[in-house]
Amino acid sequence: MKVIQLSIIHYLNKFGKMKILMNKISIARTVNKTVFILFLLSCFLTGCSKKKGCMYQGAANYDPEAEEEDGSCKIYGCMDPNGLNYDQYANIDDGSCQVAGSGGNTTIVAFPQHHGAPIFSHTNYRDTAYVKFNAQEFPGTNPSLYDLTFIGEDGEDHVHLEELKAGKYYIYMVGLDTTIMERVTGGIPYVLTQTSGEVDLIVPVTE
Repeated sequence: MKVIQLSIIHYLNKFGKMKILMNKISIARTVNKTVFILFLLSCFLTGCSKKKGCMYQGAANYDPEAEEEDGSCKIYGCMDPNGLNYDQYANIDDGSCQVAGSGGNTTIVAFPQHHGAPIFSHTNYRDTAYVKFNAQEFPGTNPSLYDLTFIGEDGEDHVHLEELKAGKYYIYMVGLDTTIMERVTGGIPYVLTQTSGEVDLIVPVTE
């Protein structure tokens, strides 16, 4: 009789533990369902999307917490491809472009040379320099294609190209080589980075 009682007690204890375990599982399922429902509700309200914003660190409105690029980046800089400080990523021009032109504080001292020999200006045939702004390719021989014209002084082997801004130029020169009594011409692209003072530049010419 005592053995039977112990068996019943053991069974009840085991059943009780199982019931408690089942209750725990039921509670866990209820909690998980609640969390899932709250997640769906949150997604419904927010669109389940990641935080959007500007992810480019160089932008003025860079958002370090953004997880998805939204195209809102504001990147200030020079947008002119001719500018020395051109920024290919800029989408707002900040007026900082350094482009070729007159009105600057730099003088290019251009020396036309034929096979290394200087070409001097003469009274009836002075060395002449034609300057094209924002160009690195030869514009042609027609003087009307150029933005500025500078004429050398009699007896000098160079021409002063005055008051230029930093930028890209093409310089075309014409002179007379008195050793062969022939007209000589030639040009060279030049990027002026100096913003004041003088810069010496040799311009090769040929007959």
